[in-house]
Formats: sequence, structure tokens, C-alpha cells
Amino acid sequence: MARERLKRPVRRCASVVLHTLPPRAQEIVARVREPQGLIDNHIDDEALRSVIRVTLARGGAMLDVGANIGNILAAAYDASPDGAHVAVEPLPECAAVLRERFPTLEIQEVAAGHPRVTEFYEYQDRARSSLSDLPGMEVSAVHHVDVRPIDEIVDSDHDIKIFKIDVECHELEVLESAPALLARRPLVALEHGAPSTDSAAIYELLQSFDYRIQPTRGAPLSSAQEFVDLVASGKVWNFVAVTVSPA
Repeated sequence: MARERLKRPVRRCASVVLHTLPPRAQEIVARVREPQGLIDNHIDDEALRSVIRVTLARGGAMLDVGANIGNILAAAYDASPDGAHVAVEPLPECAAVLRERFPTLEIQEVAAGHPRVTEFYEYQDRARSSLSDLPGMEVSAVHHVDVRPIDEIVDSDHDIKIFKIDVECHELEVLESAPALLARRPLVALEHGAPSTDSAAIYELLQSFDYRIQPTRGAPLSSAQEFVDLVASGKVWNFVAVTVSPA
């Protein structure tokens, strides 16, 4: 009942106040469209921030792949201000914002995945920018970017406790480029939504490193098919993966 009361004013006011919201909030509204999606995305982000605070309470760092302007990275920095956090962000304007916000951190202005130089599509909805030319999206610019494997971006000297991935349809490629990091078993925070043909492969790859995957707010999943079905439902797109046993 309380949630229903919250949704009604959101529906009435969202279109009126959109232009007054902070940039990240505008991106979320443009992305999820429906008020319930907006509410859920905010709750998921807060849940992830809580996970970050707990995981980094004794130090360590986060690798933020697809850092955008650093709103999740800020939670890691606040939790572990001495941590050697690394941000990966191929969009030049976003990378510039990251350097300004976090002058002591390592900002890699590249994309992550299999090594090559390729096109990166910047969309009007900048949060959806991707290595993929996504159908139905309005392209504002196309950048040529270096793509580097995760295991070249960070090595064993980096005390990575959290591996966060938000890369719009290229989660599997990022994970495939990170076997050495996954072998050290950081917590993986993953945004992965429909439509996707990679869900089963993502589940199986993580399982091969002894991870179990679950929604950011939910119980561990028991099979690749359960993960595939949950992603395909479009109701959940934020997940965490933790290892069954320590490295």
C-alpha cells in the first residue's frame, strides 16, 4: 500500500521535474522509463552501496568498469579512502569528470574486453553508451577507443575486493578478459539486463570460478536457467556474485 502511494505522485511529477534532477538521476529516468523501475533502481543502488561499505570496511579497492561519472565509485572511495581504486570509462567527457572528482585515483580512459581498437557509441542517454550499436538508440557521437583486457588494467599488486561491471551488453566479454582477477575472487557487482543471449554463459563462467550469483536484493540462484529466466523477465538487472570458498 505504501509503495502504491509513492508511485502515484512519481507518475504525476516525473515529466515536470526531470530537467531539475542531477545528471545521474536524469540518466536513470531516461533509462527505465517506468516509475517502478526508477524506484527499484534507486533501491538497488543503495543496496550496492551497503555491500561496498561492508566489503571495504577493512580496506581494499574497487575496480569500476563503466564508471560513468563515478557515483558508485564515490561509495567505494568513502568506504576505503586509501584504497587504490581504478575506474575504467571510455567516454572522454565522463573520464574528465572522474579525474576532477577523484584526482588521486587511477582513471583508465579505455573500454574493457578483448584487445582491439574499435568504435564506441555514445548515446543521447549517455548511461546506455556501449561498444554495440544498439537498435532504437539515438547516437550523439562515435568514438574510437582502445579495448584492454581486465588482467592488463589491474594486476596482482592491486588489492581488488570489488569488481563492478556496468558496460551495456558486454558483460561476458569483460568477464572473459579477467581470469586472473576472478581467480583472486573479488566480489562481482554486475548489471546485466534483457535482451541478452549471454546470460547462461555469464552464469557458467562465474560458476567455473566457484562463484554463486544472486540479485542485489535476493537469494542465490540455483541454476543457469534460473538466471536466464530472471534476466529475460526484465524485472531484475542488478546482481552480485560471491565465491563459495575463499581464494
